[in-house]
Amino acid sequence: LSEARAWTTHTYVVLDEIDNLRAEALEQQTGIRGYIITSRPEFLEPYRSSISEFDTGVIRLRKLVGDNPIQLARLERLHELMVEWRTQVAEKDIDWMSDPATRPLALEQTTRGEGKRRIDAIKKLCLEFAASEKALLAQRSAQLENMERALIGMILVLLVVGWFTANRGVATLNRLLGTPLTELAQLVPRLNTGQQVVVPHRERRDEVGSLADAFEKLRRSSLQQLERDWVSDQATRLNAALQHAETSEQFADILLRRLAEAIGVGYALAYAWSDMQAQLEWCAAYGLPDESVKRRRFRLGEGLIGQCIVERRIIELQPVPAGHLAV
Repeated sequence: LSEARAWTTHTYVVLDEIDNLRAEALEQQTGIRGYIITSRPEFLEPYRSSISEFDTGVIRLRKLVGDNPIQLARLERLHELMVEWRTQVAEKDIDWMSDPATRPLALEQTTRGEGKRRIDAIKKLCLEFAASEKALLAQRSAQLENMERALIGMILVLLVVGWFTANRGVATLNRLLGTPLTELAQLVPRLNTGQQVVVPHRERRDEVGSLADAFEKLRRSSLQQLERDWVSDQATRLNAALQHAETSEQFADILLRRLAEAIGVGYALAYAWSDMQAQLEWCAAYGLPDESVKRRRFRLGEGLIGQCIVERRIIELQPVPAGHLAV
């Protein structure tokens, strides 16, 4: 079970890494486009920083999928496409933009979408990579279920053998072992489902108590793994959703909506820091009409929120003052 869990975690790590590669590729493309359109050198900073992040991610993925030739081949092809795009599109655009006489060539290449075809191929390979990992995840989940069923069968066999072996003491064994073990065996299918399960007989100081303690550890371990799986899945979904944000307002709106739906929040507000104004400015809300946002700006030290910025910590009010929002 531990090995199967480890492979499941491994798959989530691979999915997270390939999603990061896709994001870094898009970051490089966005940086080059911004530089060509605006001619501002600061747009090259995300492009150059993403190069290192992308190459480091490829190295990490090589180690993770080294035992899978198909995935390794996809990764190498993905890396080749990225290098081709950098050398044949991005770096060429940068050279052209340095000379006013050749700038139209960079704009023309961007307009014709020379690099877009390669970036699209990279995104397609990322999707194929992720689909293959999800198929492996399904196989490993099925294997885990088979192992759980085998564990249940083993416990039932042991109960039957014990019944026929200790015929004379059946009543005592049934009272001391049979009934408690049956109760524990019935819990096994539910231990890995995240249901609220109370493991009985943990107060006993005999073999049954030891087995109950082991079941309790398995229940906690399964619950922790389910929580980690849930967090990983939500993080992957959130990362994917945020890729579609083109402005800070869209980013804040998507972030609030996804987080609120995931954790069951009734109201949510988002403020963005403005370097120019040196203050927080309201940029998005969830479950709340715009007109109900009374404070749209906070300076350093202004109000409770401004004080949180200065002290860099959460300040919790107990009891909540009258007039605050209620769900």
